[in-house]
Amino acid sequence: MDNRPAEYPFVFVGCWELREMLARSARDERQLLEAIEEVPLDSIYYHTHSFLLRHKYIAGPYPNDFATWAAIQVRDRVLGEKLGILSPYDFQNLESLRAEVATIVLQKSLREGFGLTVAEAMWKGKPVIGGFTGGITVQLVYRVTGFTVNSVEGTAFRIHYLLDNPEAMARMGQDAREFVRRNFLITRHLGDYLALMSYMGR
Repeated sequence: MDNRPAEYPFVFVGCWELREMLARSARDERQLLEAIEEVPLDSIYYHTHSFLLRHKYIAGPYPNDFATWAAIQVRDRVLGEKLGILSPYDFQNLESLRAEVATIVLQKSLREGFGLTVAEAMWKGKPVIGGFTGGITVQLVYRVTGFTVNSVEGTAFRIHYLLDNPEAMARMGQDAREFVRRNFLITRHLGDYLALMSYMGR
């Protein structure tokens, strides 16, 4: 996820019987993902099903609000296409639809520094699929905290693997959070400094 800023924020709307503006919006892809995990299910319903209720001449080129915002406001057409292929009819309930959108954080970059978004996703207990570049390779332990990939085909293969193996996905998410706790939190760095001072004081 490049986390591109949007020209206009994504404003979440709740809808069960009447539309209701929620006090939640997203100005980039990272904020969108966080909000999707937290907003009420009726908001997920509104933003994924409302296109089905609109007249064909009113509906836009993308079948849900998330895909439209990603493609037009963030100008990330790849993300827009990925969100656009989600069909509400493929899910038994709204919770599973929400999970499908938010379960996998896809970090596919050509150039990357440390890749803080990877650590943030892992800390939330989510396995990550990332490009074999920069600091991503330091954070992703293959088949333990996620997968590194070198191609679109490899990315698709790993996505399908995780979706088809929810137990493995949950286990990798737990291992990912523990890996961040042991290696990237300030407590780890404090421990290193204390060990260094203890060694220097001998």
